[in-house]
Amino acid sequence: MNERSDPVERVIAKALDAAGIAYVGENDPSNQPRLDFYLPDLGIYIEAKRMASERTVEELARAVLVILIQGMRAAEALADLISNAPKTLTR
Repeated sequence: MNERSDPVERVIAKALDAAGIAYVGENDPSNQPRLDFYLPDLGIYIEAKRMASERTVEELARAVLVILIQGMRAAEALADLISNAPKTLTR
């Protein structure tokens, strides 16, 4: 797991780790849009925000397949969905 200072990102990272879903962080060279998470097996990016800003729109424009999570409750809901996903989707 990548150490993350943002609490919203930590919730998502913990859920991905627990489900065994491979991901790379924004500083990994394979994550060219530099969004918070890239799930290479699924080809999907996740961008996590505590709240939206003008920068959010610019970040979302960097990639086509992006899930935006805004706020702690949304991150917790995504974590619940990940933990209850069929194993065929998470491996």
